[in-house]
Parts: sequence; structure tokens; C-alpha cells
Amino acid sequence: MKEVSASFDYDTLTFVLNSLGEYRLPESEVEKYKQIKDAAAKLDWETINRLLG
Repeated sequence: MKEVSASFDYDTLTFVLNSLGEYRLPESEVEKYKQIKDAAAKLDWETINRLLG
């Protein structure tokens, strides 16, 4: 996902996020997933890159 966000590829990022949404994520990652998904909806690439660190 980090490479996708660095290239500002919205379509691939949403595909990856939707795919991840079909899995049961560890509790420690659920909030980060939600934050990344929210940032993607706003096209907030800076936040996405920060969250992916």
C-alpha cells in the first residue's frame, strides 16, 4: 500500500482497501485501517503516507 500511495494511485489503493475489508484484521490494525480508508475518501495522500509510515 505504501508504494501505491506514494504514486497517488487512487484506484489501486481503493482496491487494496476493499480487499482488506473482507478480512478480519487484528484489533491493533482496525483503527489504522479506518483512518487510511477515511483519508483515501478525502484524497488526503499526506495522511495516508504518514499512517503507513
